[in-house]
Amino acid sequence: MPPKEARPAEPAPDAITLLREKQLQERRDITEQYQGVPPVHEQRLMKREQRKERKELLVKEGIRYRIEQQDERDRHEGYQPDKLTNMDETFRDRENRPQCTVVHIRVQKRSARKWITTIQNLSIDLDLAKICSFIKQAHNVSGTVTHSEEFGPIIQFTGDIRNQALQTLTDHNICSKELIKVHGD
Repeated sequence: MPPKEARPAEPAPDAITLLREKQLQERRDITEQYQGVPPVHEQRLMKREQRKERKELLVKEGIRYRIEQQDERDRHEGYQPDKLTNMDETFRDRENRPQCTVVHIRVQKRSARKWITTIQNLSIDLDLAKICSFIKQAHNVSGTVTHSEEFGPIIQFTGDIRNQALQTLTDHNICSKELIKVHGD
């Protein structure tokens, strides 16, 4: 058996080889870390879906929060349930309709080509916010309920919708046509 040759001693690694080995090790670590991760376009789709789900959740929570806040205000103010949940059935018979004084529907000029329609003297028993919301949706206008010390609650709408408001109030038996006075042309 021939004698074993002695291996020459390995030279000490220089700084460049140490750096290369370190970089290779980092690459191996990164590939192990991202194994099974979908490609970038799938990641973007996943993030988009997550954002969409978060947004839907926030909207639901926001709506729930607003409803809870409204319920809390209603409890605090001693609010009665909505009188106009189904406008067609609520005032179908004349006996159930609250007594109205003369209801005034007016139009006011706001600026050169802008108009405001106001409805006042509706019965206090009615839910004016619900009526306002119904007319807004039915006639595609914006509107609000304001309270005046002199005239009481007033419903205001943008635009000249006197005839449509009159039609809505009479069609849904909120007030009879004899008790409604339309001012203006």
